Amino acid sequence: MCFAGPFAYADILDYDSIKQLVVNHGADWLIHFSALLSAVGEANVPLAIKVNIEGLHNVLNVGKF
Repeated sequence: MCFAGPFAYADILDYDSIKQLVVNHGADWLIHFSALLSAVGEANVPLAIKVNIEGLHNVLNVGKF
């Protein structure tokens, strides 16, 4: 089975844009693949924490609606 439906990219750190995409498009699926791993995350720990943790919180909070 192949799903080739519409999709959109969003800034994981911008809660309002994620929420707007979900609300405007009636999304019932939200796939979060954003992360900073290994060498990049080790080189910039504050950014890795922001992307990995704050990004996850944004997606979970949008999912509550």
